[in-house]
Amino acid sequence: MTYISVLADLLERNLVWIEFENGNRFLPKVFIEDGLFNDLCLPWQDSLVIKLLGKEIGFYQLNTRLRNLWKLTGGFELMDVVNGFFMVNFDLEEDKEKVINEGPRMNLLMAMALAIGKPIKVDMHTCNVERDKFARVCVEIKLNKLVIGRIWIKDYWYNVEYEGLHIICGKCGCYGHHDSDCKLVKETRPTMVESNAAT
Repeated sequence: MTYISVLADLLERNLVWIEFENGNRFLPKVFIEDGLFNDLCLPWQDSLVIKLLGKEIGFYQLNTRLRNLWKLTGGFELMDVVNGFFMVNFDLEEDKEKVINEGPRMNLLMAMALAIGKPIKVDMHTCNVERDKFARVCVEIKLNKLVIGRIWIKDYWYNVEYEGLHIICGKCGCYGHHDSDCKLVKETRPTMVESNAAT
């Protein structure tokens, strides 16, 4: 069947139809029946969405670089979507797991964790890209030392939150006491002479 005959069949069966916004033929609206749309999406529902950071390169060059970088057992299909995003559909589930768990993203997370302390493991939800607003990493830190509150990457500061550490001093940044009980940082109050001189 030709594309024209397929389209004619879809139109005849009311699986695809076109309407015009307020009757304006320059504002066509294409509608697709839900079942057909779901069938079209099915091959891509387990795909990985990626975005190239930094310098933009062409589609074919990116495809070649990814094949050389990932060194997968099977193949993959790359689709250019919009705004620098691409969808990757892997032939093998094991290849998808390899890219997620061993790729540059995981290396970046471990580098960030290293800036905080000794990296132990990455949370499985983070590995599976199930949470997109934060990444959870298990890090070994010394509780008698200053804890890191922020990490800088690519012109942006990311906040660091600590689970289970409810008592962190706002003055010295150490665990185990509140600001009012801090003995490591003494408040510097002006003497009477300094106060009078300032008035």
